[in-house]
Amino acid sequence: MLLALRTGAVAAGLLLVIACGRNPEPPASPTSAATTTAQQQPVQESPLAAMLAESLGDWRRNGIPRTWSAAALSEYLGPDAERWRSYQLLDSVVGSYDRRDGSIALVELYRFRAPSDAFGAYSTRRGLYARVVPVGNEAFATTHSLLAWKGQTVLRIVGTSPDARALEDLGRIVAAALGEGTSKPAELAFLSGLQVVPGTEVWTHEDALGYAMFRRSAMARIRSGDAVIEVLRHPGRSERDAQTLFEEFRTSMTRSAKTIDPVLGVGNEAFFAQDTHMSNTLAFRAGFDVVVLRGQAPPEAFIRLAEAIAARLRATTPRSTVPASAVSAP
Repeated sequence: MLLALRTGAVAAGLLLVIACGRNPEPPASPTSAATTTAQQQPVQESPLAAMLAESLGDWRRNGIPRTWSAAALSEYLGPDAERWRSYQLLDSVVGSYDRRDGSIALVELYRFRAPSDAFGAYSTRRGLYARVVPVGNEAFATTHSLLAWKGQTVLRIVGTSPDARALEDLGRIVAAALGEGTSKPAELAFLSGLQVVPGTEVWTHEDALGYAMFRRSAMARIRSGDAVIEVLRHPGRSERDAQTLFEEFRTSMTRSAKTIDPVLGVGNEAFFAQDTHMSNTLAFRAGFDVVVLRGQAPPEAFIRLAEAIAARLRATTPRSTVPASAVSAP
């Protein structure tokens, strides 16, 4: 909600500036040593600047696009800049456009070190957007905004137009100039074949399920029968790391759960817990990975889904799973 308010406030102010015929200027921010240093450093031209041409279809650019280095992005986005930087942001380019019918739009391009980082930044923000649209690798839109991911870049457009598809068309033109698309991060490959709720796949560098220990995790919501279960997979660097993390999470659940019991036959070790709000959690460790399932489905649904995920981990990440012979029937 805070992110939505922040985005809405920035967009409203910038659209007002665009409507008045001026180039967007950064919102005021408190001065600090870090900000002062960033301001003093010359901003190098980003390769993204070439994507914001003077004409994009029937859209015309107002002025010269502004380039922001990762270090200076706080001058433009305020506190939200730190979230973008946490995904290895390289730089950002912002330009304003209009059409003869009165349409106006602010186009933002964010360039990241790797496609997986770009997907992570995109996937943790798309909850604000409602409608799937065919732009880039993947995109979501509302009446006045569009968020898209393609390769190493995230595209965000905020605007208004009498044409309901105008922003989508603009986004498609920009995305076409971004080069070849890429697949989602390999950490999400284990979801193949499962009934993933569309638009819920996430690769996050931030706290997940309320735990800092689960930063850099893959997440999704999975249908299991009539229920929907939230799934998190944290890929570790070694079996020892996974075991330490699993024990830390089990200790945390022991303090808060109403009941907690071991589960046999899933991964190296597993437990099932129920909290005072009747929410269920099943966690298991499989080699390098720790997997957590959470929701209000019955225990049988959790176990079936956990077994399916463990099998997919064996198939997609052999280094991080136990051999099938070590898994006994539940």
